[in-house]
Amino acid sequence: MDEEIEVLRNRRVGEDVDRPKNKKVLKGRWVYKAKVKQDSTIERRKGQYCAQEYSQKPREDFDDIYGLVAQLESLEILRSLSVKRNYLMRQLDVKSAFLYGEIDGETYLEIPDGYRKPGKVWKLQKAIYCLKQSPRLWYFYLTETLKEFNLTVFDLDSCILISKDLYCCVYVDDILITGKPNLVNQCIEKLQSCFKYTDSGETSLLVGMQIEKTSEYIKLYQECYITQILEQFGMTDCNPVKTPIKAQTPLQQAPDDDQLCDQKLYQSVIG
Repeated sequence: MDEEIEVLRNRRVGEDVDRPKNKKVLKGRWVYKAKVKQDSTIERRKGQYCAQEYSQKPREDFDDIYGLVAQLESLEILRSLSVKRNYLMRQLDVKSAFLYGEIDGETYLEIPDGYRKPGKVWKLQKAIYCLKQSPRLWYFYLTETLKEFNLTVFDLDSCILISKDLYCCVYVDDILITGKPNLVNQCIEKLQSCFKYTDSGETSLLVGMQIEKTSEYIKLYQECYITQILEQFGMTDCNPVKTPIKAQTPLQQAPDDDQLCDQKLYQSVIG
């Protein structure tokens, strides 16, 4: 939490101001995450201070809220292209990506518990996680930055930026770059002056899919995700079957007073 507060202050996300009398002040909350490696072991733990976006009102606290992610078909084409042309494929995870976007309105946020000052709140200068407009503001900032490297937005997918022998795919705060090795390395070096990021090297885990690439083929699998789900629901020792119940099993309507299962748990299991 101290590290997160330090990042927020260094990025000048919020300016300490007196609590406004006629303006709404959004509340915030802490969200804790564990980032995992390809083998499902924990790489690092982090805390994020997020706005409570459900208290935002349209036309009062925000206007447009769309967030763009690359189409899965686009990802498949880029992966196929990288194998066919023997391109280098690198992946960057931008740290605290949403904090780069300039806020486009007058927005106030409670300072986190433990770090507050009497009568003070933050007047946001940058977007912060869970604001409804944050994904849009981050996308604009990122694409404008990439255009400086002669990368232009592709007409058929707004999250694909291209130039000659260099392709960039944006998936929220993950950036997939593929192309001729010298161009990829030059692009990554230039981005060091614009963002703080984790360089994952050769792409190995993206959108929940593990990736294994050679000069002849590219292999996708989800062993890490499947293992995680089985462990979560206590089914690591289960026997696999083609259908969840026997075919032609007669189903009967439950009585009105019958005890129902936990709906959210059930949906999580079958989802």
